[in-house]
Amino acid sequence: MSNFEKSRLTAADRAALARLHHRRRAVDGFLQTCNVIHHKRACVACGFPTIDEGSAYEMCVVCLWEDCGLDDKRETLQCPPNYVSLVAWRADIGAQVDALLQTHVMACSMDEMVRCIKRFEQRLRDGTAVMDTESFADNLKAILPMRLRAAGTPR
Repeated sequence: MSNFEKSRLTAADRAALARLHHRRRAVDGFLQTCNVIHHKRACVACGFPTIDEGSAYEMCVVCLWEDCGLDDKRETLQCPPNYVSLVAWRADIGAQVDALLQTHVMACSMDEMVRCIKRFEQRLRDGTAVMDTESFADNLKAILPMRLRAAGTPR
């Protein structure tokens, strides 16, 4: 086990992390109000509502982070099963979300987002869907309804 040095993060990484944390807080707030229906938790890495039981080595179907119990207090630790620190993974995912949102808009409410994720998980279990392990953005586009962003439209 080793630690990731946060000083290696660029200003763009820190900005992407701030947006990721903002999205995660929004998802957490939504889930607190309706979790009687959805029974999901936000992934500690990407912030999308994909986890059924925290710290149970469940893999996020959106970003492929295996939830091993790392949290904000231990985000710099590099250890199995992910072999990369949570903060480095978040910075990478945050940058990929930013790049995706330059060209696309997530066309769904929080409620529909959870329902889309659950449908995708069911398709994975049925063998009619696969996770894209190469491209987070392509994986997200396969799970959530997206539409192309009109030129000049703000994020």
